[in-house]
Amino acid sequence: MTNKRVRDDISSPAVSNMQDQRPKKRRLSDHEEDDCEGVKALLIIRKMFNTKRFAGRDDRDTKMEASFGDITREEKRSERLGRKEDREQLRLSEENARHQRMRKHNQRAKSVI
Repeated sequence: MTNKRVRDDISSPAVSNMQDQRPKKRRLSDHEEDDCEGVKALLIIRKMFNTKRFAGRDDRDTKMEASFGDITREEKRSERLGRKEDREQLRLSEENARHQRMRKHNQRAKSVI
């Protein structure tokens, strides 16, 4: 013989008693409604923007270690780039000053004529 489980029918009194014992739904307070609306708003925003693109990222800084040599190389590189930028700025300011002198010189020459 096989044991078969007999399924209670939904209309049986045992099932209806279980349904009566469930807590009734209560009305949410205004504060809880605001929280619910906030959660809904966040879900809408998350659907609009792809927030899962950062899921696999490792943002920990445990591997961000630099040796003395690394720091020295970076300092030399930074110094070299700074000098290059300074030279470029000096060249541009000298060129601008030369243009200003030429403009004044041309205006004086026109006023003399």
